[in-house]
Amino acid sequence: MKGVTNYSGISRYYFRKLLNSIINIGCLTRPSIRVLDFGCGKGELKKLLPSANIIGYDIIPQLSDVDDWRKVNFDIL
Repeated sequence: MKGVTNYSGISRYYFRKLLNSIINIGCLTRPSIRVLDFGCGKGELKKLLPSANIIGYDIIPQLSDVDDWRKVNFDIL
C-alpha cells in the first residue's frame, strides 16, 4: 500500500525494540485499559499485543479500525 512504511532488515528490529519499550513504559499489557494507536499503520502494536484492547487509527482509512478517532473512548493515546 502506497504511503505505508514496510519495516524490514535492521529497521524492523529497531522498530520492534521501540514498540516493546513503549509497551513497557506505558504498561500497555494491563487488561483494563483501552489504547488508541494513533497512526497505527499496519497495526504492529496490535500484533504485539493481540489480547489487548487496541484501537487503530490511521490517516489511510483502509488501515483504521475507526472512521473518527475523536469518537473513541480510550485511556492511553
